[in-house]
Amino acid sequence: MIYYIVFLIFIYNFSFAQSEIISDFNLSSFSNSSLKFFYNKSLESKFDKIDTNKIELYENNIRKNVTLISNFKNEAKKLSIVIALDISSSMQENLIELSKKAITKYLNSIDLDSNEIALTTFNQNNYLNKDFTNNKLSLISSLNLITPFGGTNFNSAFLNEPAGALLVSNKSRFKKIVFLITDGNAEADIQKIIKNANDNNIVINSFALKTQIPKVLEDISKATDGKIFSNIDTQDKLTRALVETTYLFSKSNYLQFNWNSYSCDTSRNLQVSIKDNSQIISTDSSNFIVDEKLLPRFIVDKEFFDFGILPIGTNQSENYNVVAANSKIKIDSIFISNPRFSIKGIKPNDIIMENESVKFQIQYTAIDTFFSTCKIIIYPDFCKSTQFELTAGSKAKSDGSNTLKLLYPNGNEKLTTSAPIELKWDTKSNQILNLEFSSNSGKNWESIYKSITGNSVLWNLPNIESNNCLVKVFKPTNSNLLENVTYLKYNNLRFNLISWSNQSDKLVTSNSSGELLIWDVFKSKIPRILAKDLIYTIALEWSPTTQLIASSFESTLSGFDILLFDAENNDQPLKLKGNSSKALSLSWNSNGSYLCSGLRDGTINIWDISKPNLVKKQIINAHIGSISTIAWNPQINYIASAGSDRWIKIWDAITGEIQRFQ
Repeated sequence: MIYYIVFLIFIYNFSFAQSEIISDFNLSSFSNSSLKFFYNKSLESKFDKIDTNKIELYENNIRKNVTLISNFKNEAKKLSIVIALDISSSMQENLIELSKKAITKYLNSIDLDSNEIALTTFNQNNYLNKDFTNNKLSLISSLNLITPFGGTNFNSAFLNEPAGALLVSNKSRFKKIVFLITDGNAEADIQKIIKNANDNNIVINSFALKTQIPKVLEDISKATDGKIFSNIDTQDKLTRALVETTYLFSKSNYLQFNWNSYSCDTSRNLQVSIKDNSQIISTDSSNFIVDEKLLPRFIVDKEFFDFGILPIGTNQSENYNVVAANSKIKIDSIFISNPRFSIKGIKPNDIIMENESVKFQIQYTAIDTFFSTCKIIIYPDFCKSTQFELTAGSKAKSDGSNTLKLLYPNGNEKLTTSAPIELKWDTKSNQILNLEFSSNSGKNWESIYKSITGNSVLWNLPNIESNNCLVKVFKPTNSNLLENVTYLKYNNLRFNLISWSNQSDKLVTSNSSGELLIWDVFKSKIPRILAKDLIYTIALEWSPTTQLIASSFESTLSGFDILLFDAENNDQPLKLKGNSSKALSLSWNSNGSYLCSGLRDGTINIWDISKPNLVKKQIINAHIGSISTIAWNPQINYIASAGSDRWIKIWDAITGEIQRFQ
């Protein structure tokens, strides 16, 4: 049997109860689940005679029968643990107190007699708060003296003198473990940190508070065989993550039991009680996220296919493969959203064996040349459905019934700018129309009016001398878009943010691979890479008047800074320094001379773009908690912000004062 390890996102809700047990969930196959209970020596004698009748297990509130119990006894390894705690300004109040309480509870939960712990802290510098000791009270006393200030630098956390965690670890006696606790991103010499850790057999584990783990820490932890934990937002979650990691690396005693699950849920709540006679020895309640790739599902080899334009009355087929992953699966039904598309080769009630690949065809019949879309969903008899999309055709050829004729001017008129002229055209209905003007025989067109109705409009002629002027009136369509860029797709990656250029002909997008892409949407489907290796883009805004693009993201380059990219070239971006925490939202003023950001710590920053190294105005404590979105009024210097405190506030961008209206 092939065994899979489940990548878990722990959403903890637990009590250590009497045994200080930590559980670790694994899925070896769709039907076979197991749970490890790590326990300390005080429970060794009680667990010697545990059998299946003494365990009550509920998975998502459904009672399960335990099928097998195994008791693994190990001589626990002694650990030398360095706790490296971020004390930058963004950790103020809630996060630093959360960390202190969690670490205190952790110190009270593990066996300090056979392990040693050192406490270090870091911002742009580092500090040795307590060298290696097993004196719990001394560690807690040092922990309580910590206050946050300054910025964040991961090189200081790991490498720099005098108290980088890797330097402190080298003075240890036992197996070397580092716990780094932070709430954000910072610069780091990744390869140097990894080499130093691996050369000295140091395992680095990373814990991110109220955020996704930064890629720099993810890379470092994975390269040193450490664990990562994201979005820790409570004291208990952090305590549990620290205790669990300690148990796993000390290879303590553990009890493992198996049961048949057959669950299609990716979210699993496990409630376990272990009893001796009628007395409960231990209980545990934990939530785990199972990677859906380990559950039964159909996999098709293409998520999207375009048949293109076919002659009317013809049809075309495309070959597909479907694979049953992780189990034998029966096709329950097949949904096809458009009757112009059909499936041959698979049908309801077909059974596909595990890992079997079955060929089938999608056929499209061209009734006309109109643009057609289709969604196909294959439903299994259990677990998750699989869907994919198809397109075909393009704009329909005109039969002349919608042709518009410009009545005035209609050719050879000599026009001046002395007074507005009336453009007239014939129209058969109340259509929405666009008007455009060319001074070079149609080589280039400029918009006169958009989205108007009726059959005439007054127009002030531009002051241009030309014998090659043209005016056209037309019903707007998406024909260019449908023919040229029906779908913008890049390496099958997921896009998370998008923003139009000031000329409305280009897009900037960010994707799941950490790239910023520039698309010339009406000319090419191939984007230009503006930036890469960005961890996660949080906000993205194109200037309303220039080629500057403002972006806030997690990156090894920027920390909490905002970067300004020039859309016309790939030069080094310009940093806007001064953010105290992560910028969740950005907004430009109407002429692109100022940029404002709303931060996670409730602060608003305003920059004069001509002076990027200086915050022009900073509104501290604009909101209690994070600012979720921010918008600059296009007409006046007012900024609206909305925060997690459930208030929308209006600010004067010049004075920074809140505005109150009667």
